[in-house]
Amino acid sequence: MAKIYALSDIHGNINALQNALHEIFSEEFLPDDKIIFCGDYVDNGTHSAQVLEVMKNIATEYPEQIKFLLGNHDEWFINWINGYSDIKGYPAFDEMRTIKSFFTDDEFQLMYDEVNKDRFNMVIFLELVREKLRKNEVVQWFKAKYPEPRYIEMEHAIYVHAGLDEEAKEYWKYGTSDYMMTNKYPPTVGKFLKTIIAGHVYSDEVGDSSYFGKVFWDEMSHFYIDGNTNKSGIVPVLKYDTITQTYTSGEMLVVIKRGKK
Repeated sequence: MAKIYALSDIHGNINALQNALHEIFSEEFLPDDKIIFCGDYVDNGTHSAQVLEVMKNIATEYPEQIKFLLGNHDEWFINWINGYSDIKGYPAFDEMRTIKSFFTDDEFQLMYDEVNKDRFNMVIFLELVREKLRKNEVVQWFKAKYPEPRYIEMEHAIYVHAGLDEEAKEYWKYGTSDYMMTNKYPPTVGKFLKTIIAGHVYSDEVGDSSYFGKVFWDEMSHFYIDGNTNKSGIVPVLKYDTITQTYTSGEMLVVIKRGKK
């Protein structure tokens, strides 16, 4: 028997991540079990660096069992680190919460003071910050994920951050751009060729308010792991059992036999 755990949209909320991992590892984590992180580890919360460090450590301990997908927020952060986006744009969007999480208050102040000797220049300051981040071991590990595929297909389901081009049907691999996989909105519900497990959106906007902080299932082909972690303080865990072919999350139990939904 193997268990496949999925979680998404941690958004710099270290306590929510630790609670989710406690839920997973409170059971026996066997060699065939896997954890799939479905993206959006940074932004919004104040501990993005700590979230990435925990994930890096888990991946080091279980290199064959931990899988990562990038979300749109992860791409924005890495693109900024790589110099592919406006130097001021990303920091302004996130109010520098993610960037600051990699430094102590004293370290951040020292960089500010270094630039502020004569006349403060925001561009020079951000270039200095970005250069230091490029040398950070956790950032380097995270950047290395960028070229990897934006989906994971298994026998029972397709894991993705935001969604697929479902109009492409059996050609979804070719018809879905990386951008759609990380940014698709609004979410799709209804019948598809295979079960899709995603995050990105708020569960209570796909369903109703009862799904806040939970996993939504459309009773056909879609599971959405709630992406409103910054408000709920919860990273819901969706577990799939390969023997019983059941999905569970909290009180939710869904039985999906192969070929039937």
